[in-house]
Amino acid sequence: MNWYMELIRRSDIPKSFELVLKDNPITKRKEPYKNALHLENKSVIINFYNKRFQIAEVFGDDFPEGHEAEDIIRLKVQCKKRNVNNLKGYYSIKGKSLLDFSSEELSEKVLLSYYERTVGYEDYYTLQEARFIIGESDYKWKVRQRMIEVLELINQKRSVWKARDDYEDEQSDLMRL
Repeated sequence: MNWYMELIRRSDIPKSFELVLKDNPITKRKEPYKNALHLENKSVIINFYNKRFQIAEVFGDDFPEGHEAEDIIRLKVQCKKRNVNNLKGYYSIKGKSLLDFSSEELSEKVLLSYYERTVGYEDYYTLQEARFIIGESDYKWKVRQRMIEVLELINQKRSVWKARDDYEDEQSDLMRL
């Protein structure tokens, strides 16, 4: 289960979102959560986290035996006022009470849309498998080489969003020259 959470933490961060960092009391620096992915923008907060670690933080050493949180990764989407107003207009919702927004269809659409923007529905491959698939594709040789370069950058940076940031920084440095 830990490797699922690690893959989620390495997934993409949509352009309008920022990674939420927490204070590390030892290093006195802000750093990403170890067993979670917390993202935020002006209208939404997205939290992916391993439920077992969340319960362990609450209970500490008194973690309840046989608790079913062992294999649960939770996705929590918290809509801020801006998003609530957008949903209200889009779905013709009359009020702003919990009951007004408690529709299975609405919940599913909101959760799945943010899941797709971050983790996505695509399969995950090892670097070796991805290289093989690209090598066997019908793309031109130069395009395949570029794809492999992108994969290697993602592998080096250990996440899609870090690779994108690094690439964009590199491109802006080139533009300044």
